Amino acid sequence: MSNFWENYPSYKEDLDKVQDIMHDTLISKESYLNETLGAMINKRGKMIRPGLLLISSEFGKNQKYKKEEILQLAAIIEMFHMATLVHDDIIDESETRRGEYTLQYKYGKKYAVYIGDYIFTKCFSMLSGSYDMDTMKNISNVISRICTGELMQFHSRYDLNASYKKYLKVISGKTAALISLACYIGAYESGADEKTSKILGKIGYYLGVAFQIKDDILDITEDDKGLKKTSQIDILNGYYTLPVIFALQKDEAGVLKDLLKKEEKTKEDVDLIFNFIKEHKGIEKSEAIATRHTNKVLSLINKLDNIEHKDILKKLVENLLYRKN
Repeated sequence: MSNFWENYPSYKEDLDKVQDIMHDTLISKESYLNETLGAMINKRGKMIRPGLLLISSEFGKNQKYKKEEILQLAAIIEMFHMATLVHDDIIDESETRRGEYTLQYKYGKKYAVYIGDYIFTKCFSMLSGSYDMDTMKNISNVISRICTGELMQFHSRYDLNASYKKYLKVISGKTAALISLACYIGAYESGADEKTSKILGKIGYYLGVAFQIKDDILDITEDDKGLKKTSQIDILNGYYTLPVIFALQKDEAGVLKDLLKKEEKTKEDVDLIFNFIKEHKGIEKSEAIATRHTNKVLSLINKLDNIEHKDILKKLVENLLYRKN
């Protein structure tokens, strides 16, 4: 886990327990499997989704609340996220993630598919023992939405007429749906009333949208510093994020379209694409959309009951959405 939660020691302690649950759930008698999964669990990044689930659970805590079940649910959500990333890397043929070689690059696509499927089955096995049918349905629906988002994105590859509306549909499934679910079921399973649970679910949705747009912006702006190459991979694979979409709308002479149409793109071509995006306000317009969704998140947070964890949620959101890297 990164130092993202250092300012919130009680949450860091709980997230350490979440990682322990993931470890106990996924580790098997097969040493080769343990080596693979152990490394994945120990490099989980910010743990945003389980962290949001834990914060949301603080808005319930009535007689229904059971800490062990909430921690297990947080582990399930992070394991679902982990499995979708494994499959993402296969589809995108990614070599690295967070500076580490991906499973599909190290061991091959078939092995990575099996690992992703193994994690999914463990998640559903855990769900079947402790949670009600509504939670099972909600999680199943979100997994379906994630798959639909992935399919929609794949179907839209190399689409030079890509629109903000279609982009929003894709990231609503790929990113926002699971974050929204984490917030909603964290509250719901802790005994929060339906109104509060729905507000938290909406917070998660708008946060997920803003977070993905911010990521797509950083992928382009950080490339100037040599920090990331995700945007290059997306463009080469025909995945056009929001800054690209907005730039295409201003491409009256077809300069950007001609560059994107080239089957073999040189580094100079990619640099020209990035420069075009920046010169034609692709970054600024995307920032404006991210800000709009950020404001929706903050407005919804203000509607929650005034408990200590409301301020923690607000600080966490600001930390995520106002970040520079």
